[in-house]
Amino acid sequence: MLLKSGNNMDWLDKINITILAGLVAVTLGMLVQHGLAARQQGGAAVSSGTSIQKAYREQVARDARLYRDVRHLREQGETRQAMARLKAIMKAHPGNPYSFVAMARLDLADGRLTGAIANFRKAVDARPEYVDKKTPFYIGKEIEAVVTEALAKLPREKKLKPDDKSIVVALQNVYYLQRRLAGGCE
Repeated sequence: MLLKSGNNMDWLDKINITILAGLVAVTLGMLVQHGLAARQQGGAAVSSGTSIQKAYREQVARDARLYRDVRHLREQGETRQAMARLKAIMKAHPGNPYSFVAMARLDLADGRLTGAIANFRKAVDARPEYVDKKTPFYIGKEIEAVVTEALAKLPREKKLKPDDKSIVVALQNVYYLQRRLAGGCE
C-alpha cells in the first residue's frame, strides 16, 4: 500500500510515510538521549561513592582529634579523668556516635563488660558503619572480641543469678551485636 504501481502516491500514503519517519526519528533520539543519561549517571555514582568515602575519612580524622585526650588518658590507665573528659565532649557534641565507642572502651578498661556491650550496641545503632567492613569506621574485630568474651561469661552468670534482669539485657545486646556482625539487620 505504501507504493502504488509506479510513483503515484496519494496524499494518505505521503502522510503515513511522514508520520512513520517522524516516529523513527523520535525513537532514535530518545535512545541516544537515554544512553547519554545512563553514562552520566554511572559517572555520578562513582563520584558520589568517592565523595562518601572521603567524607567517612574526614569524620574518622575529626573523631581522632576530638577524642585524642580520652584515648591518651585511657591508655595511661587514668579512666576517671578519661571519663570526665568524655562526658565534657558528649555534652559539647551530643550527636557523635563515637562517644559510645569511647565509653565502651573505658568500660572495658574498668572491667565493666555489660556496660561495654550496651555502649557498643548504642554505637552500632547510631552508626551502622561500625560493623561494615567497607568503611573506615569498621571496629567489628573489637566488637567481636567483646561478644566472644561475653558469650563465655554471661550464660554462666545467668545460671548463677537467674533473676538478674541486667544479665538478660546484656545477653540480648550480645545476640544483637552478633547478628549485626554476621551481616544481619536489627
